[in-house]
Amino acid sequence: MKLGLGTVQFGCNYGISNTKGQVAFDEIQKILDYAIEVGIDTIDTASLYGNSENILGKFDLSKFNVITKTIKVDKTLDRNTNLERFKEAFYKSQKNLGYIKLYGLMFHEANDLLSQNAYELWDLVSDFKDKEYVEKIGVSVYTPEQLTQIIDKFDIDIVQLPLNLLDQRFVYLMKELKQKNIEIHTRSTFLQGLLLMENHEINSYFEEIKPLLKTIPEPKLAYALQFVNNIKEVDKIIVGTTCVNDLREITKAIKQDIKYIDYNKYKTLDERFILPQNWKIKQMQK
Repeated sequence: MKLGLGTVQFGCNYGISNTKGQVAFDEIQKILDYAIEVGIDTIDTASLYGNSENILGKFDLSKFNVITKTIKVDKTLDRNTNLERFKEAFYKSQKNLGYIKLYGLMFHEANDLLSQNAYELWDLVSDFKDKEYVEKIGVSVYTPEQLTQIIDKFDIDIVQLPLNLLDQRFVYLMKELKQKNIEIHTRSTFLQGLLLMENHEINSYFEEIKPLLKTIPEPKLAYALQFVNNIKEVDKIIVGTTCVNDLREITKAIKQDIKYIDYNKYKTLDERFILPQNWKIKQMQK
């Protein structure tokens, strides 16, 4: 099963289409139980996802490969202080997650691996791998430019990148990543739910691309998922959910028979729309 479970909604209220808020504890148990039932074996979390790690640590995670992420460098602090912060944050993540061996540790901020202290930070997380605290180390990226610079400098094991109908910027890099034996995880399959919304539900900020969004055929969920699923180099598709019923729909949709469409017509390089951190909408999570 290519699907992996994103957990940002477990720790905070996240997503343009999320009307349910943070997921309740009992519902998380149902989601995890169902994930095990259908063969979803990967959980993606982060120390910056509210209290997601702490909540996950209250469950039996032994049947999952758990990936978390580092904190971000504070540019107002000196090198030694930032290194110490990274260590302390990782140890806190270990504690919160129940001291399990982590499948992966990713740099949450890709630019940290392009900074003056990049090699020292890399050595630090590599030490966690040497000590067998984590199996794989890698990075979460936003742009192909970040990724190409990083893979030229570091032998990363795993990368998480955005990939969806609108945002197809990384497709041309997939073969190169596989040649380097880099595991590929994708996120933003639904672009925070934007790709699944009805036209009348879409915020006026997206007025310019509403005509394009309107042409995504039904069932939108299946088309959005299968665009990513059909890219053979993708190892895991990280999806978030606020209830077990939504996860059931996702697992059905990824197997659904759909007609062929030309996915190329949906791609855009306009970062006003494909990067949620650029969205100018009040009270929106980045």
